[in-house]
Amino acid sequence: MQKFDILICNAQILTMDSNFTEYKSGFLGISGGRISALGEMSELSNYEAVTIIDAGGKILLPGFVNTHTHIAMTVFRGVADDIALHDWLMKYIFPIEKEYVTEDLVLKGARLAILEMLSTGTTCFNDMYYFADKVGQAAAELGMRGIISEGLVDFAAPNTKTPDDGLEYNEFLIQKYKNHPLVRVGISSHAPYTCSPELLQKAENQAKTHGLNHHIHIAETEWEFQKFWDEHGVSPLQYLDNLGVISDRTVAAHGIWLTDEDISILKKRNAGVAHNPECNMKISSGAARIPELLEADVKVGLGTDGPASNNDMDMFGEMRAMALLHKFASKDPTVLPAKQALRIATKGGAELLNLDKEIGSIEIGKCADFILVETAGFAAVPMYDAYSALVYSIGAQAVSDTFVSGKHVYQNKKFPNVDVAKIITDVRELSAHIHPASSAYSETL
Repeated sequence: MQKFDILICNAQILTMDSNFTEYKSGFLGISGGRISALGEMSELSNYEAVTIIDAGGKILLPGFVNTHTHIAMTVFRGVADDIALHDWLMKYIFPIEKEYVTEDLVLKGARLAILEMLSTGTTCFNDMYYFADKVGQAAAELGMRGIISEGLVDFAAPNTKTPDDGLEYNEFLIQKYKNHPLVRVGISSHAPYTCSPELLQKAENQAKTHGLNHHIHIAETEWEFQKFWDEHGVSPLQYLDNLGVISDRTVAAHGIWLTDEDISILKKRNAGVAHNPECNMKISSGAARIPELLEADVKVGLGTDGPASNNDMDMFGEMRAMALLHKFASKDPTVLPAKQALRIATKGGAELLNLDKEIGSIEIGKCADFILVETAGFAAVPMYDAYSALVYSIGAQAVSDTFVSGKHVYQNKKFPNVDVAKIITDVRELSAHIHPASSAYSETL
């Protein structure tokens, strides 16, 4: 007899495994937080379950893996829009962060972002920000899976006065979350233009020593690309590779301005790119060479970036934007079909973050991280192809349930045992005291 903690019945299951296996009317058994059984309803017999959930024909698929975030920046959502990246960062964001970022702000902003992500289908995120321990605390409280990391820079930051302080703080994080079931630690260098060669190499050595991902903004703008050609005679990615910083642990955020040689280096090192199409379009940074990266078999994941530059955490919208952007940029409507876009948002992200043995697809033995999506809404009718419907028409509002490690954290569009109103109020109260530093200019760089 099969015994389950939770049994999901009557679901249209898109496993996103290597064969894109589907179950038209399927069941999913969960035991000890992991997937223990999977198949068509006709195969289900002789079982016991503590909890049985009838999905009623909803689509069941892996939760999205958001590969590049700064989630506490929900507090700064909309504070500086319609501005080029370099000015956005130097004239607005760095001065605002210097003045307002505290442990309290990070904790409250992270809580709000996690609710937004869980309610829109994301079950894992990869974050870079300050006071990363508070991001981990928020994730643990709300049952969210995440990789947290402290953003390393070569100047005084809200949480650290020196780069060495940041590296020391990383050691604290590594020890604190060493055996945490949901929260892992990564290493983050902000960018090659905000970190010295010495800091970049120290960060890479720390990542290598502990077997952690190294998360870094790379080749995000033409300004950055030109800066490194002018000053070093190489691209930003080649500069980092010459320092020994690019490896199979590298999560290259954005990766827009890449040369053919850069793509070859990424493939050779088994590094990958976290693609952020909505942010890239909004700040007009350019269209990343995602079709070429995929053709070269480079790992690609999808991310929303932070809510101050996107401005939401909705991976449904991000998938649609990705597919449409690259069809437009390439003038080829066959580029990035829906099935491939959905794979990038799920299994592709897990591969990029080196978590694909645990999450990213619905397979026996993996963590039970998945979502249920309604199919009765206007945008889901009719449905000739579930992949196309999920990418092009069904939006995040159709997510009804979210499970992380077998825990039902979002139930029928509600958060059980979470004071949602207080989390929203906390951020509203913080934002009431924030004044955009539009006239300020950071001379840091």
